[in-house]
Amino acid sequence: GRGALGSAIIKHFKAKNYCVGSIDLANNDEADANILVAPDSSWTEQEKAVLEDVAKVLDGQSLDAILCVAGGWAGGNATHADFVKNADLMWKQSVWSSVLASAVASKHLKEGGLLLCNLLLSSLCLV
Repeated sequence: GRGALGSAIIKHFKAKNYCVGSIDLANNDEADANILVAPDSSWTEQEKAVLEDVAKVLDGQSLDAILCVAGGWAGGNATHADFVKNADLMWKQSVWSSVLASAVASKHLKEGGLLLCNLLLSSLCLV
């Protein structure tokens, strides 16, 4: 909700009078609700916090759509000094966020609703 693509999506849906929320590392002032993710938390801690916060915000309501457009990419190959560090960063930015979006969908998405995950994983060349 705070990156370039997320901000554009929020702006688009707000212009069409949808109620929108943002789950990110920082607030999006255009969103109707913001849920912040603690980047230093474990994946399971993030899941617990996000699910609790989403449940509070929704107060029993369901979602029409969840659009997960978080992700990241880092170049390099196995010979690069930061190969594992970059792979870990991409995993956290892309896979963690998609799995968390799926967890939210399993609890709060309306039947027939849309879950979109922009899973951006790089090909890691092993040289």
